[in-house]
Amino acid sequence: MAKAKARESIDDYVAKLGSPHREIVQALRKFVKDTAPNLEEKIKWGNPTWTRKSNVCWIISYKDHVDFGFFRGTDLNDPKDLLEGTGEGLRHVKIHDVKGVRSTDLKPLLKQAIALDGA
Repeated sequence: MAKAKARESIDDYVAKLGSPHREIVQALRKFVKDTAPNLEEKIKWGNPTWTRKSNVCWIISYKDHVDFGFFRGTDLNDPKDLLEGTGEGLRHVKIHDVKGVRSTDLKPLLKQAIALDGA
């Protein structure tokens, strides 16, 4: 699992990842930028995170997948039952390959998360 240092950029974080995680994270970054260009991309808690008024979503790279998570995940309507997690508010989607990012299933979740943030 890649974990960024405090002053490390997201590009530095991505460069440390092996394949296929690097490609998944790059695809997720493009997806967020294309879907929500008004979100600010930064490293928080050692991982890529997108914010506006508050924290909106994040990426964490694990050994066998990449999590694309939502800080207010329990407030999201998830008709395709993609979200996992048991935390008080956090929920995530496990991404195992780039096809999982290209799926249109993530876009409604991200748009809802942005709306909840008021961004």
